[in-house]
Amino acid sequence: MIDIAERTVAARGAELLRSRQVRMTALTLLPRGGLLDSSIINVRCEAGMNRVTAMSAAARSNSVFTYLTTGEADCVFELMNERSRSLATLVDEIPGMPGAAGIETATILKL
Repeated sequence: MIDIAERTVAARGAELLRSRQVRMTALTLLPRGGLLDSSIINVRCEAGMNRVTAMSAAARSNSVFTYLTTGEADCVFELMNERSRSLATLVDEIPGMPGAAGIETATILKL
């Protein structure tokens, strides 16, 4: 437990949302048994393009989270796709992201 007034926390949360430093996204399962694929994408970025690549990933409507990281991957993000769109997204769209020099994807098999 933290010793901060609830209204202070609420005000800070509202400011983070207003400034778009934090964005909320809701995803739902498709009707009638439709399935979503969840993929984790690791991107090695061109020099100086980390933020551009991360902003591009975070701006996608199917983005769950986006992180700038250190190590082999400069940016890691998760996408939720309709199964029928997963292949096109991973093969046609993601490799063309601005600043992407190398991409590794992993599809989550079971949640």
